[in-house]
Amino acid sequence: MVRRTNSLVSIARLSSLSERLGQLFAHELSAHSSTANPRDSPRLADL
Repeated sequence: MVRRTNSLVSIARLSSLSERLGQLFAHELSAHSSTANPRDSPRLADL
């Protein structure tokens, strides 16, 4: 029983971590790909 709960907790942590990484990757991708709108991506404007 303890193992099952531990695995569930680890799975939940992995899913949340992967979700954060996915959001970060999508944000970076959109920031790098949106060269037409430099106002939406301040990083490209800084470069």
